[in-house]
Amino acid sequence: MSPQRTEARWQVGLIGGVGAAIMLAGGALLMLSRRRKVVLVTPTDERTED
Repeated sequence: MSPQRTEARWQVGLIGGVGAAIMLAGGALLMLSRRRKVVLVTPTDERTED
């Protein structure tokens, strides 16, 4: 294999890894934001039922 192909594969792997990390971080933030909203909404729901 030529050095250029090896470098191209390394770049593709790096870009793919960074992209996957960004997607995972975004998913984690989305889940955290949803959990916070649920926690904030739940006490108001309990008060209205009383």
